[in-house]
Parts: sequence; structure tokens; C-alpha cells
Amino acid sequence: SKYATDDSIKYLVDHTQFWIVPIVNPDGVIYSQGVSNDQLDNVRLWRKNRRPISLGECRSGVGVDLNRNFGFQWRLRGDEPCPQTSDDAGASDNPENEIYRGSEPESELEVRAIKSLTNDPARHFKAQLDYHSYSQLILYPWGYQLFAAPDAGTLSKLTRKMSDEMLKVDGKPYRAQQAHSLY
Repeated sequence: SKYATDDSIKYLVDHTQFWIVPIVNPDGVIYSQGVSNDQLDNVRLWRKNRRPISLGECRSGVGVDLNRNFGFQWRLRGDEPCPQTSDDAGASDNPENEIYRGSEPESELEVRAIKSLTNDPARHFKAQLDYHSYSQLILYPWGYQLFAAPDAGTLSKLTRKMSDEMLKVDGKPYRAQQAHSLY
């Protein structure tokens, strides 16, 4: 509404691109949508992809939590690979677990596709925001450890402001919190 009168708004509109990737986990969404109502609680909002996993001496399961498959802090120091799972932090080595990280960083096609898009130097991405519809939460780093990110104060203020603005739209409260406290 201020495009014609505010030079800073005009500049932002003329020089900013927003890329929206509506679904990164299409097979998980299709799986969730295809279940009967009596099974709905067990698979509603399925978080992992649907790739079958078999790890020999480790357990078998279906899918990798794509949010935990990215390379950054994929496995923390002191976290031994499967079959040891009692030392897991931030993600699991157990393919039966809903936060199974995968067999190696960026092992999943979906994660590699997003990384290919966002790491392309021709695109000049400055920020990435990952929306999830479950639980009405706005999460900020870190998710892999309890310690706060260096800019946690700024992120906390930003997520509270986002929450306030979202409340104005439809009256639904969204809670801002550090991602680590979710799991």
C-alpha cells in the first residue's frame, strides 16, 4: 500500500524474491492423506519420508525425518552410530523413531533437492524459513543442543513478533520457543 510513497518499500518490492516450496515431503503427505479415520492418530502429519530403511544389525523402519537429515550438526560428538541409541541427541539412529536422522547426512533426495536450490550461488538466498503446521509453534535454533544460538535473543524477539502478528490474523496463538525444547 505504500509502494508509490515510501522509497524503502519500493526498493524491497523491486529487489526481493520469495521462493515458496509448498511441500518437501510429498510421499509423507500422500501417506497421511490416504489413511482411514480409525488410523488417523497414528499417521496424521507423518513427519518422515516413506523410504524403507534396513540397517542390518540395527532395526528396520520406514522413512527419514528430513528436518534431521541436513548436514549441519548431523551427529554430535559422543553420539555413537547404531546400534547404540541411548546416546542420541537431537535425532535418533533408530529407523523406528519419528526423529530418525538417516544413515548419513543429506542421504535423502528431498534434502539434496532443497540444498541444491538454496546453495545455488546465482540465487543469492539470504534467509530460509521452514514452516510446519503442527502444534502452532514457531521454533528457532538450536534444535540439536540445549545451548542457545549466538543470536538467540534476536531470534526470540522475532518469533514473538511473528506470533503477535499471526494472532492478529485469525486469533490463534502460536508459541515461540527454542527448537531443542520440543524433543
